[in-house]
Amino acid sequence: AILILDSGRFPTFGSRSGVIMARLTDTFYFSPSTVSLVLGLSLISGFTDVVTLVLFGEFAGLQTGNMIFIGKTLADLATAPPAGRYDLAMKIVLHASNLFSNFAGVFLFCALVSASKYPVRWSALGISATTVVGTSLSLAYPTKYASCFFSASMGALNFMSSPNTVLSGKLFAMTSLATGNLQKCAKMAYKAASGHRFTPLERKQTHTAASTIVGHILGAALAALAIFLDPLSGPAWYLYIAAAAQAVVVLYHDMLFRPVTEVEVPEIAEPLAQYKPPTPTPTEEAKGYFLGPTVGSAA
Repeated sequence: AILILDSGRFPTFGSRSGVIMARLTDTFYFSPSTVSLVLGLSLISGFTDVVTLVLFGEFAGLQTGNMIFIGKTLADLATAPPAGRYDLAMKIVLHASNLFSNFAGVFLFCALVSASKYPVRWSALGISATTVVGTSLSLAYPTKYASCFFSASMGALNFMSSPNTVLSGKLFAMTSLATGNLQKCAKMAYKAASGHRFTPLERKQTHTAASTIVGHILGAALAALAIFLDPLSGPAWYLYIAAAAQAVVVLYHDMLFRPVTEVEVPEIAEPLAQYKPPTPTPTEEAKGYFLGPTVGSAA
């Protein structure tokens, strides 16, 4: 185990012991390649959100922003004259469509996880293809509903590395949530100022949070610079670049972690997942006072 942690090499993920060792390695070893992956994912998120916000008035990854837009539009609808209410109602439909599309992207990724042993490799094609379709549609037939394709692709991309996926290998971080990561950085800064000695896990969490924030800022700034300079005669063309970047980053994630579908949760990851309460006797069940032993109590 010490040799693996020192070398930073991930073991084979095909066996149960390999999965356990991989999770131990992921906990204590944090390589620059992982930092670059976090930067890549968050940079794409910040870049795409700025471009889609300029083009369509919608966020592709930051769905909290679209929810705020719905609330603001509802407030405007309440005070708008009758002639302008239809346009405001259509804005609400557009915002809601992007929320649903992001939801659908995550849903389809979950279906891919269930249908394939190597879902991340296939998702590299599906995510980038969805972005390409949305870009082509926005160029050929300008419509704000093309933003739904980007919301779907970013939903799948952001979900892929999150703790919610049932994969044996993953980044285990939400790289699209800048607010939570900003709070994490503030918490760790306070600990550092208080003289706290960071554990390896805390160092990893700090690196991930800081890299996510830096990546978002760099992505947003890069998109703003590209739109300002406009070398491609229109911001929509930059989404083709985003599609290529999505494919590269997803494949890079697959190369680092070799994620495969792992329906059975390893015991080291979820010690309570396999806990089965004892079956009550008929007398205990009839009286209704059987609670069973508490988890962690002596047998």
